[in-house]
Amino acid sequence: MKLKNLLKTKKVIDRALRTKSALSIRLIFGLYYKLSTSPLVCYTAKLYCFLISGLNTYIFVYYVDSMFKNFAMGCFLLILFIETFLTQFVALCYEGDRLMEFYHKFKYFSQDHLQFSRATYIPHLVVLLMLIRNLFEYLHMSHFPSARVFFLHTSLYFMLATISSSYYTVLYITNTYRLSIRSVKMSLCNKLQNGNLSESDKFLCIRGNMNTYRSLTKIFISVNKLLRVKMIISLTCLFLRFILIVIFFITSSEIILTWTNELFFHTVIVYLPSIFMECVCKDLEVIKGILSKQLIVCKDKRTMNYICDAIDYIEVCSSRYYTAWNGLLIDVNLALSFTNLCTTYAIAILQFTY
Repeated sequence: MKLKNLLKTKKVIDRALRTKSALSIRLIFGLYYKLSTSPLVCYTAKLYCFLISGLNTYIFVYYVDSMFKNFAMGCFLLILFIETFLTQFVALCYEGDRLMEFYHKFKYFSQDHLQFSRATYIPHLVVLLMLIRNLFEYLHMSHFPSARVFFLHTSLYFMLATISSSYYTVLYITNTYRLSIRSVKMSLCNKLQNGNLSESDKFLCIRGNMNTYRSLTKIFISVNKLLRVKMIISLTCLFLRFILIVIFFITSSEIILTWTNELFFHTVIVYLPSIFMECVCKDLEVIKGILSKQLIVCKDKRTMNYICDAIDYIEVCSSRYYTAWNGLLIDVNLALSFTNLCTTYAIAILQFTY
């Protein structure tokens, strides 16, 4: 009985952590995705997202004037609103369709070529924890002195929840690609470790795995522009919020722990895709190392030429497509540079003030 209950619990958790479950949660906050091939269903979902965005805009514009008594706080809320609006707009016009294309293509590869681990659920768990945290913070505000304060705080936490759930797209794409490349690396290592392989078997092994890598990379490239747009919006708005919080703390001599914690968690989530892409780069370095070793011991010219082309292809993809912008790699260096930039501006503001 205990085993059956555990299996049932596992099935419930697996269903809850499926990609479409996460996308449905995003839809609640007005982040559109292509639910069905039926035009009626898609238009209904788009209309719902448009109405949710319009309602939030109305509440923010109508009630936020009372918060502009402090310049930094008002600008902070304005940046939060702009990020929410841009996130919903990108999801409605571009992200929803591209995300589902990516999902279906990778679903095909996961069935035929790839074996994913429990790490597949990392984006789901991160976003779920952020949403739960936002809910607890909202429920903690049990006392609302007026309807204005109630609507304003509701709008505020709705925007925070929308931004938290919007991070799922970048986390899902980068984590899925990371696991895919790791699967290719493990397949290549396991097959080439067999010393009894003939030259023709080695060629077929390398060609099969590199064809899989090329197909995966083409799918990744198809959403590359979406990733760049999402990263730029997140980093720009996060930087502005960071500076405004520093200004608010200086001008009001008051520290709001909720804002500080929220900014910290959002910063960590924005950095996670960079860490995933850093893992991709590390795995690709291992793949290049394996291919280089085979190039040394290989005697077949056809295999040697194919290995050289494969290494060149990996190099080109690493320099052109794994970037947030031209020359700006999506790796841990991006996260560290961003932190350094925020810290430098904060120090400059403190020196200017005092």
